[in-house]
Order: sequence, then C-alpha cells, then structure tokens
Amino acid sequence: MEGGNGGSDQSVSGLLKSFASPSTLPHFLAMMIITGVLYVMMKVNVFGTQEKGAVIFLSLSITYCIAAIFAPSKIGSILLRVDDESRGIIGKSYWKKGAVTLVPIVCISAIASFVTISRVEEGLEKITIGLGLVFVLMSIFQAFSLSFGWAVYGTRVSKKIRASRIGFGYTAVRTVGILVLFGPLIWWFAYDAGDYGNSSTIEHLAWALFLILIGSIMAILDRVTSSSRKTTGIDGIVVDRVVFLLALTACWHVFSAWRRMPLFSDKVSASMLVEEGLLMAVTILLAVWSMANRSSKKGVKIFQGQSAVFWGIGFGYLYAGSISSLSALSNGSLLTTTAIGHMLTALVIVGITPIAVLRISGNGTMDVEGFGSDEGNGIMERASISEIIPHDIEVSSDIESKPDEDVIELID
Repeated sequence: MEGGNGGSDQSVSGLLKSFASPSTLPHFLAMMIITGVLYVMMKVNVFGTQEKGAVIFLSLSITYCIAAIFAPSKIGSILLRVDDESRGIIGKSYWKKGAVTLVPIVCISAIASFVTISRVEEGLEKITIGLGLVFVLMSIFQAFSLSFGWAVYGTRVSKKIRASRIGFGYTAVRTVGILVLFGPLIWWFAYDAGDYGNSSTIEHLAWALFLILIGSIMAILDRVTSSSRKTTGIDGIVVDRVVFLLALTACWHVFSAWRRMPLFSDKVSASMLVEEGLLMAVTILLAVWSMANRSSKKGVKIFQGQSAVFWGIGFGYLYAGSISSLSALSNGSLLTTTAIGHMLTALVIVGITPIAVLRISGNGTMDVEGFGSDEGNGIMERASISEIIPHDIEVSSDIESKPDEDVIELID
C-alpha cells in the first residue's frame, strides 16, 4: 500500500491498485453474478429463497471477512489468489486457477448456510428483517463516508490562509450554479433529451419542485455553514468549495431518488444499474480506506494490503444482501428500495455538513493571502512583517488588528 500524508494514511490510489489486481478478479466477477441471481430468486421466492437468500448473503459476507484475515498468509495466498504468472487474464489457465480460488469460499459459505437454515428455520424471517435494516444503516454510512471524505479532501488541498466568500451574492451564485449543473441532467433523463410533448403537467410540476428543492439545499447549506467558514487559520476558498461539493453530492442523491419515482419510471434502466454499482463501489472503497487508515495508526494491519480486497467483497455481499432483503420483504421493486436509500443519504449529508466543515483544518504549510481590508493591504502587511522579522527565524504568533479587521495567524 502506498503511504498517504505523513506516512500513516493509506492512499486511495494504493487501495485501487489492490482492488484492480488480476489475482482477485474471479472473486469480483463471482460477486456480481451471485448477487444478481440471488436477488432475482428472492424476488420471485424460488424454493423459499425470500428468507433463505438472506442467510446465503450473510454467510458469503462473513466468509469473505474471515478470508480477509488469512489473505496475507502464505496459505491464504495459495488458496484465495490467482498467480497469473505475468500473463494477464487471457487464457484458459488463468480462469481455471480462478475457479479453484472460489472453491474454499463456496464450500465454507454453503456449509454455514445449510447449518443455519436447518437449525433456525423459524428464525429465518428475523435474519431477513435484520439484513434489510442493514440497508438503512449503510445508507447513513454512505452519507458519513462521503461527507467526511470531502472534509479530508478540503484539509489536504488547503495551502493558503484565505477569507471565505460569504454573502447573499455568493450564495445566489452557488445556488444558480447547482441549478445550471442539473439542468442538462433533467433535460437528458427526464425529458429524453428534449421530448417535452410526452410529459404531463404533473411531471413538469414535479421537476420544477425538484429544482426548488436542490436550490434550497444549496442555499441552506451555504448559510448554515457561514459562521464556521469565517474561522481564521484555514483556506476559506477551499472550504467554500467543499460546501458546494457536499451540496452537489446531496442534490445528486435527491436527483437519483427523484427519477426513481413511479411517476417517472416503472423499471430499472441500465444507467440506474451502473449508478448503483458505482455507488456501491465508492461506498466499499471509502469504508475499507477509512478502516485501513484508522487501523494503521493503531498498528493493526488486517485491513490493509491484500486483506483490503476481501474486506471489500465481504461488504459488497452485505450491501447487496441488504437491498435484496428489503426489496423482498416490502414487495417493492429495486427502484423503490434504492430511491429510499438515496433520499435518506441526502438528508443525512445535509444534516452533518456543518460538522464536516468544522473538521476541515489547516495543514500547517499555509501562506497568508487575501486578508486585510483589501488585497493591497494584505500584501503590505506581509511585506512589513518580513522587514521586521528575519526569514531564518521561525515565528508562530497571533497579531491583533483593529476591531473591524480579521485576526491573522502567521506561519513562516
């Protein structure tokens, strides 16, 4: 794994390299096939899989979590990873070896499922309900991981101390920016790239309400975080950007939920499946990345390197199983289930944005820029200080300005 800042954080690029390795590709392909088949079987309740399917999903998830613990060992590498001998994935030899790596997983999860189903047959419905509730928890977790992911981004890209741009005019510009960004999406997905004639008045009103809603989200987040963004010692321009990105993320989830409404769609499209797949991938990646970073600081290695891939697949089965269980229990469609999840995620993002903004801090290598009554005064202040204090002396002090000026923290 590649090191992040300070050598303690695991980088996303390093994690992506681990997930993209051909040695674990068969496990990813098997996950996509198995989750699709189990979802269909649970929906039509073939052989009573509406309740048994939840046990199978749970068994696969637990099995991969166990595999993640043994993956770094020599026996784990032999049993669970494909040695492509630098030949890539082309060729029968690779796929034969890939099928062999699935055998331990299939056998263990099959035994666990059989034992569980045979011994707690009357409690299978409770397992299905419990797994369905996991979907709600994971939707909330998505909101936290995305929000604090943007906060980490804000901290890492902050290089200067600059004042945040706060005021009615700036709020209006950002709100209009959100509406402009979503305009083409509505034109493409809602009106089939300009086919307005086939839409009813109710549909027009519904999309007008959507525009009002996302505009309100941007305006509200911009205003409720204004006091936090006045804090000195941070890059206010970057914090402004993070707030906009958080609002954009929340609005995207609202848009995803909106176009899944029965009024607009009665079946799952290919674009929706791709969207859900990407969302699941991002959620899993952020989850593993977060655990890897937290555990590395404590000296724990089980969430890093080769183990990260199997943890991710285990979470993938848990995520897919929760969606399948909730859809089966509610007799709803994948559209309805995912729409609820998207809306819940959006609401949580809106609620925790002020907290995420407070987590953004300076990285200790900033330059002072843009403070004072105007840009010229800011430059003059820095010039005056540089004449008084030699550059070879490290200084960290607070300078109190006049009551109507900001407090400047200098870090040479």
